[in-house]
Amino acid sequence: MKSPVVVLRRNWLQLLTYLIIFLASLLLVFFAGYYKAEYDLGAVLGGEESVVEKILTQQDEIQTLKHEKIKVDHDREIERQASKLLEQQFSTLKLEIDRLNRDLALYKSIVEPTSKNSGVYLKKLQVYPLDKKAAVDSESNPKNYHYQIILAQKSKQRSYTRGTVELRFILDNNESNGKIKVLDAKGKVINAKKYKFRYYQDIQGKIKVSAGVVIKQIKVIIKHSKQKFEDIEYVIDWQDFKEISYVGK
Repeated sequence: MKSPVVVLRRNWLQLLTYLIIFLASLLLVFFAGYYKAEYDLGAVLGGEESVVEKILTQQDEIQTLKHEKIKVDHDREIERQASKLLEQQFSTLKLEIDRLNRDLALYKSIVEPTSKNSGVYLKKLQVYPLDKKAAVDSESNPKNYHYQIILAQKSKQRSYTRGTVELRFILDNNESNGKIKVLDAKGKVINAKKYKFRYYQDIQGKIKVSAGVVIKQIKVIIKHSKQKFEDIEYVIDWQDFKEISYVGK
């Protein structure tokens, strides 16, 4: 009857041993998991700090690139404005060069005339409007223009040449009926202007055009006092409210 009691005690001892081993294993697993969790948390926190540093660095780079872009855009705008200014200056200089070339051609033709033809010729005609307001309503407003005529000789200019120069106008209906008046520099109405010169003569005055008159062309008629020279006519297209410029050769 004693053997069963011994067996029972042995079973309790084994169970207690197993329980102790199980608890020890649980504690080991717990502490191992705890320290691993702390390590992982530290790694995560360290990673977050690295990500934040990268974000701040990239933001600084973005700001730097923005400033560089603004500077590049500003420099490009300066270059565009400079290029535009150079183009305007080039156009102005080209116009000035053209004007100087015309003046030079006029001067050469005066001081170095050709000997092929004798007589007087139209070296320059310039007409430009004086009234800008008249352009608003040309049907009811009269129009005033300034004219300049330069006559020159094609001879060697050993003597004076004489004659008259006249301005005529070609209209749509071919009738002026006193609606166009040519005045000299003193304001006197003239039909023809006398000239007398050896080298050249500059004639200026005013043209008054009545309201509603439409001019198609202007005609310059040069008559020489000597009958051996034929009358010379120059017909030039009229430009209403615009400058008319003719340079002869």
